[in-house]
Amino acid sequence: QVLLVSSLDTVPQGKVWKITSILATTSSTSNTSYHPSFKIDGYSHQAYGYLGNGTVREFPLPIWLPEGVTIQPIGFMQGFSIVEFTVNQ
Repeated sequence: QVLLVSSLDTVPQGKVWKITSILATTSSTSNTSYHPSFKIDGYSHQAYGYLGNGTVREFPLPIWLPEGVTIQPIGFMQGFSIVEFTVNQ
């Protein structure tokens, strides 16, 4: 199943999420104040941002999340594109 997560959400029991893309709210990475950010289990991360030396740092994708983990877009983001898998027991 494909999901679009745009607010605080938790990976359901018996599921695994694969974040395949981060949906930013602007198209320019040259602005030093532009840093799409999100939280995984309450810890903040930047999706990507301008480093000031002509390079752009990107958070590596995909991101795999096991059941019970929370995610939340917190700045300059619309959300996450996610593929949900069922865990076979």
